[in-house]
Amino acid sequence: MKSELDCFLQEQIIAPEESVYKWWADNASRFPTIAKVARKYLAIPATSVPSEQIFSMSGQIMNERRNRLKPEHVEQLVFLCHNLRLN
Repeated sequence: MKSELDCFLQEQIIAPEESVYKWWADNASRFPTIAKVARKYLAIPATSVPSEQIFSMSGQIMNERRNRLKPEHVEQLVFLCHNLRLN
């Protein structure tokens, strides 16, 4: 992974008018591990369901018994709950 990351960091930055999706399609075989991460973060959800699920999750975290949580703690708990559920 380290050598893959080193090679990736040596790549030229693509021009703003170029397609990042095309670049990854052309270079995914050179950077397979990083390409998996790119696919995850460059994917655009087709619906608003994921954001609605996260909003609902925050309502479950922030309830009558936990009404004094600081906003940053709620944000951290939502992040952890969402990402632990994905893995």
